[in-house]
Amino acid sequence: MPNRYEREIEEILRNLDRTEPKAGLSDRLRAFNQRPKPERTRPSFRLSLTRTEVLFLLGIACALIAAGIRFYFQGANTVSGVFAVVAFVAILLALVYEWSDRFRGAPSKVWRGNVVEMTPRRRPFSGLMTQLRILRLKLRYRRQRGHDESEPH
Repeated sequence: MPNRYEREIEEILRNLDRTEPKAGLSDRLRAFNQRPKPERTRPSFRLSLTRTEVLFLLGIACALIAAGIRFYFQGANTVSGVFAVVAFVAILLALVYEWSDRFRGAPSKVWRGNVVEMTPRRRPFSGLMTQLRILRLKLRYRRQRGHDESEPH
């Protein structure tokens, strides 16, 4: 038994002699400078709207423009009529698209004999509301971070 311990100690001592010298400060700095620098990305605001939401917003915008033109010129004219028709068609198409998406009857997903609902039903403007909530949270975070940085510690 003691012989085995002596062999292990000798092996450890031999391995200690073989170790390479520790890296100096210049080696560590060189390795640090060779690391890829993380890219700073600017936060971007991107709305991901569905086709239905875009058509609803287009219809509402055209209806407001038509009402504004009619109010400004104190009566109906061709331009306000065109905007009103475009607004009506856009809102009607949005309703038809939403209705057809709900009743399309897509084949159900089946896994191990059980029907799995993969896409939950979405309400109109749910994507827009989610994006607005995210924007509010970002603004609140920036305000709090700016408030925290301005206070003396």
